[in-house]
Amino acid sequence: MISGALLLAGLAVADANRGNCYLGGDPHVRTFDRPRGWTHHPVMAPGAWWLVHTESGEFQAQAMYSQCGRRTGGGWQGWKKHYNTSAHCMEALSLGGSKIDNKALTIQPPCTWDWGEMTCSDCSTDRFPRVVFNGVKVELTNNAWVEIAPGLRTKCRVNRCEVQFDDKKVEVIMSFWGGAGFEPSRTKTCTAGTHASMHMWMNQDEYGKQCGHCGDFDGNSTNDAIYVSYGKGSTSRDAKQYGQIRQGLTVDPMCKADVADCHQLFQLGQTPKQYNSNGNIVPEDETLCGCNEEENKCKQEGETRNNVVTLCSNSYKQVCDEAANPEDEAHKAFFEECVEDVCNGGVGFTEVDVADEEQLACAETESMNDDAVCRHCKV
Repeated sequence: MISGALLLAGLAVADANRGNCYLGGDPHVRTFDRPRGWTHHPVMAPGAWWLVHTESGEFQAQAMYSQCGRRTGGGWQGWKKHYNTSAHCMEALSLGGSKIDNKALTIQPPCTWDWGEMTCSDCSTDRFPRVVFNGVKVELTNNAWVEIAPGLRTKCRVNRCEVQFDDKKVEVIMSFWGGAGFEPSRTKTCTAGTHASMHMWMNQDEYGKQCGHCGDFDGNSTNDAIYVSYGKGSTSRDAKQYGQIRQGLTVDPMCKADVADCHQLFQLGQTPKQYNSNGNIVPEDETLCGCNEEENKCKQEGETRNNVVTLCSNSYKQVCDEAANPEDEAHKAFFEECVEDVCNGGVGFTEVDVADEEQLACAETESMNDDAVCRHCKV
């Protein structure tokens, strides 16, 4: 008799050692070793996390969690004062490893949820999830398999993607939801989903020892509940502990689930913004000020942090050889983009955004024959 899980996968023939990891909601996680229910609930955990971290490095999987729901909503939604944050859901998935030459396949939702504005900031025109491989967009055909690399292919339609990795040794289904249902206004900006539920199937010991939010897949479900989560007797009021290993536990270092920068499969631009209770962007870099007018406002005297507006202005002057005034209408768009990017992604974005501005100041012929910086060509 074929199990319901196999029917849902609609893919490989399983054996007794094939397991399914499931993430859904905000997010509830059921590990490979657990047949039903859920193992842990890292609801307050933002950013990138290991789902599957293998010792061999042949296959790796990371999830991106971001703020979800309606900022002014009740129940599970809205700001949680005692935790100083809000609920997070799975937003995107990235798969990598030596089996695909250490490149990354990333699947993002069709729409990007702006938790602060409670709208979608952008959506794909076809409402398909956005798929990127090695930094290049994958062109999709409705409900048809697309070969991406040897042993790697995907099939997508509105709000759904399937992936086969290493000739079906790993199979994934992502279903996207949220979007318009989160918006408080009658006029909707979201045309499709913003967050995901995920099923991942793989064989035990296929790639050697493994760990992460999907568990260690050793056949013992009792040793998977090692992460701080909501409920399950491991609740913490410190939101920064969510998704981390519970204090006092001695586990394999591979089970440390937060992803170090050097191990990121996601590109910097695929990192979602973080918002405070008023919907303003919170900077990741604690050395910055000026990202919002509440918690991150720059002091008039004795400020030791870097004013993000000053950083953007200095970078512009250095490259363009002229001053940029944030109050000047001609420069407002640059400062809005630069401040948002630096607060969310770091000071490296000053160079990125000024580079964009450089190109706007040069005609096509000038850009091709010059080094296209503001000091060399003007419109």
